[in-house]
Amino acid sequence: MLFRSTTSDAIAVIDRQYVYQIVNQAYLQFSQKAEDEIIGHTVAEVMGEELFETVIQVKIDDCFAGNRVEYDLVQDDPQGQSCYRSVVYVPYVDPSGAVSGLLASIRDLTEQKKAQNALLEAQARYQIFLETAVEGFLIVSTKPDDRAKLLDVNPAYCKMVGYSRSELLQMHISDLEAMDSPSEIQANIERLRQQGSDCFETCHRRKDGQLIDLAASITYDPTYEICYSFMRDITQQNRAKQALRKSEINLRTIVNTTAYGILILDQEGKIQFVNESAMIFFGRSEAELLGSDFGVPVCDQNGKMEIEICNQQRDVRIISILVSKIDWEEKPATFVSLHDITEQKKTEESLRYQAYHDLLTGLPNRTAVMERIEQVLDCQHIYPNYYFALLFIDLDRFKIVNDSLGHLVGDQLLVEVAKRLKKQVTKFDYVARLSGDEFVILLENISGIEEAKTIAHAIKMDFHEPLEVAGQHIVSTVSIGIAFSSHNYQTSLEILRDADNAMYRAKSRGKDRYEVFDQTMHTQALRSLTLERELRKALEEKQFEIYYQPTCDYRDWETDRKSTRLNSSHSRA
Repeated sequence: MLFRSTTSDAIAVIDRQYVYQIVNQAYLQFSQKAEDEIIGHTVAEVMGEELFETVIQVKIDDCFAGNRVEYDLVQDDPQGQSCYRSVVYVPYVDPSGAVSGLLASIRDLTEQKKAQNALLEAQARYQIFLETAVEGFLIVSTKPDDRAKLLDVNPAYCKMVGYSRSELLQMHISDLEAMDSPSEIQANIERLRQQGSDCFETCHRRKDGQLIDLAASITYDPTYEICYSFMRDITQQNRAKQALRKSEINLRTIVNTTAYGILILDQEGKIQFVNESAMIFFGRSEAELLGSDFGVPVCDQNGKMEIEICNQQRDVRIISILVSKIDWEEKPATFVSLHDITEQKKTEESLRYQAYHDLLTGLPNRTAVMERIEQVLDCQHIYPNYYFALLFIDLDRFKIVNDSLGHLVGDQLLVEVAKRLKKQVTKFDYVARLSGDEFVILLENISGIEEAKTIAHAIKMDFHEPLEVAGQHIVSTVSIGIAFSSHNYQTSLEILRDADNAMYRAKSRGKDRYEVFDQTMHTQALRSLTLERELRKALEEKQFEIYYQPTCDYRDWETDRKSTRLNSSHSRA
């Protein structure tokens, strides 16, 4: 079942009469209803008449028109808390090309919305900080057409230059800058785009014509093409050694209290400054680091990179580096910020593993095997004599085990099944678990269909031997469907579908066997689907008529019973 996956998204199939046909486990949790309360019921019954009529129906109808529909849905949970969901409707097209239903996917965005709200609160606190800051703060557009237009300023900067905020928001940096021309300002912006940040002294002209010296600290944000500028009035203390010394002390305090390791390198890559966090990163003292070679060629670099270092405990750590150019003691230097991302990388690797593996058995999951099949199909298109086969394997008695011994034993049985399947194939073959008790084996680069049959037979016979699970010996035979490689296959879904059909043919013929797919299986499946669809349509359109007629004994023409006949007005009846 395609919808019985381990995805956290709520997924449902809805037909043209707004009736649920299939739902996954996540959808049951989302709706807080049992499966029999959803399957066969309309969307209005499950979601509520008011919500259906005011919001959902028009979206579904749009999807039935052949359009992919996306929208956000806000509902209150039983505790009265707002829940935010992202809803996607994708039309389901039957083999004739008609839209016969839709696939609904619902994703819970509640935590994301909470995070966004938390971010807004943080931004509000940040705005309060800027409003009360003693330093001037500017946000300047770096887009060429905006010509360094002021987008926002704080009260401190307004006080520095004597303009109101509304006046400043109509101005450009060139209206205030007393040292650089508009072309020089644009050149500075281009340099800032490359460096990412910059610090320098400048001179702005006040509204009353007076000039003020400012120390500018600018950071470029490439996402929004703006720069953040902190302006400090240094008119009275410019070039004063005491102020410079105080500034250096303040900077050192900030640098030493940050969790990021910070280095300053000279033009030869020698360490001229190191903060306490960097000492911890390297496990060495300041005296050991100062004057030593950093060991990574970053002086000609700008931006971010990643490196691996080995500390004194011989632990390999992954470090993210941010590099920018600065002046240090009136000489060109390189600023290096170090951030330990080792745990982040481990988390990413863990998430990547979980995305492509079944956590119960450790086998590759549906996503992984589908991607692998696509690779094999590409290989077949390049090498015409490259043969492969897909074995679709289903346990014949798994439900009995689950119902009698419990799901825990059922899970242990699946683990043992996975181990046994892996023993039956080579390291070049691909064993995966789709869902439930369904497994597939991708046999690659085989000689032909007979080799696939041989392996399927060996697997079938191997499962006649009992599996030891939780101290019990359990015999669970398997039904196997085989789909052999063909140049007619264009996607992984097609060969998986045919292997699935072959497996169901094996079950219908008594189980504990294998069947090789042929085209008649697909034709029969389509015929059954068409017949079911037409019968449903006939019932909905009331095409059936019931006739009652007597049955007489020809010897005395006495009526001995009645018969009922069902006639249909359908053209194919």
